[in-house]
Amino acid sequence: RSGNRREAGRETGGKQVGKQAGSRSVNKPENRLVNRLENRLVNRLENRLVNYRGGVEATRILLQRGHRRIACIQGVPHSMPNRRRVQGYLDALRQAGLQEEAIITGDAFSLENGYRQTKLAVAGPDRPTAIFALSNTILLGAVKAIRESGLRIPEDISVVSFDDNPYLDFLVPAITRIGQPVEEIGKT
Repeated sequence: RSGNRREAGRETGGKQVGKQAGSRSVNKPENRLVNRLENRLVNRLENRLVNYRGGVEATRILLQRGHRRIACIQGVPHSMPNRRRVQGYLDALRQAGLQEEAIITGDAFSLENGYRQTKLAVAGPDRPTAIFALSNTILLGAVKAIRESGLRIPEDISVVSFDDNPYLDFLVPAITRIGQPVEEIGKT
């Protein structure tokens, strides 16, 4: 026999998962716990990649549209999703030779944070030409601040958001956004 076992039509790479024919020990509580912990670990690693890749992708979208002064409005600085998204933003800027242009501001995944940080950014002498909002709530605050400042999206300033929510389809103009598999993440 090869080292691979099949379970419900999928390769397990030699690991014993789920109920195997002729095996009575697989469904012991300690084995189920190990399987759940392994699945959580894999899902956490995948989520880290989603956040990082989303940060890279959002920044690259703006770079491809000619933007060089891209403000990143972050959420809670020490949260893992935030740190991964910011790292993706920084790496994309670095790859484009623009690491010195990084603008990272903010401290919460909130409407108020998006609003306040956007107001400050667009009022300054070196106004960014684009904003990468690290969540939908930050985005909504940013959009309000942009409109109150008399600027137009996308004519005067571009915006990309991380997270995808159906209510964003009702914004005019449509906002480019990076989605993540929320249902998959919720199962972990």
